[in-house]
Amino acid sequence: MGDVSWAYSFTTYFPLILIALCLFNMFDIYGKLLTFFGLSRFKFSEDFSDEKIDDGKKILERARLKMQRNKPTSMITNSLYSKIKDGDCLLGNQDAYGTANTGSPD
Repeated sequence: MGDVSWAYSFTTYFPLILIALCLFNMFDIYGKLLTFFGLSRFKFSEDFSDEKIDDGKKILERARLKMQRNKPTSMITNSLYSKIKDGDCLLGNQDAYGTANTGSPD
C-alpha cells in the first residue's frame, strides 16, 4: 500500500481545527477580532435597513452603466463572431471561408 502518514496527522488535527472554529463561532470571536483590528464594518449584523439596499442598487446601476459604455467594441466582436460562426459573413462575393458565393448550394 502507499504511504498513509498524512492520515494520522489529518485525524489528529482536523477535529482540533473544527473544535476551534466552533468555539470561535460560539463566543463571537470573529466579531471581537474584527473590532480589535478596526474592521467592524465587515461584521455580521442583525440590522436591516433599506438604505443599504438602496446603496447597493446605486452601485450596481453605476457598474452596469460603466459596462455599457465599454461594450461597443465587444458587441462588434461578438456580432462578427456569430456571423462567421453561422456562415453569414460575406466578404465581397466570398463567404467567410474565401470561397465564391454563387447563391446555389453545391
